[in-house]
Amino acid sequence: MISNDQEPDLFTPRPLSVADAAGQRASVASGTASLESSWLEKLLLTGGGWMTARDIMLTTKGRVIDRDIRELASESKMIISGQRGYKHVAHATTEEINHCSNWLTSQGKKMIKRGIALRRQAHAILG
Repeated sequence: MISNDQEPDLFTPRPLSVADAAGQRASVASGTASLESSWLEKLLLTGGGWMTARDIMLTTKGRVIDRDIRELASESKMIISGQRGYKHVAHATTEEINHCSNWLTSQGKKMIKRGIALRRQAHAILG
């Protein structure tokens, strides 16, 4: 546990992004960096509430972008997301967790239906 007088070190043991000499960050989504979601979990846990992607980007001084944050959050079992941003489950209500879980399940079902429809259409066209 982190005491109040210590600032959490959110970027170790791995850096948030791979950067070149000019200091440009490489996107996780591009596959150039492999990040763990634990740093985001720690940030949200110490934050204690909802954080928008913009809040997180400002906290990291632009080393990650919204796409990276979505990717990291999707890898975690401890982060919920919604209209208000991202939140650690330790600070979430049962209602917030259920809402996020139901929304993700619904989105998954829609994606499966779309995939099946696409495959059927392709089969009808291509044989």
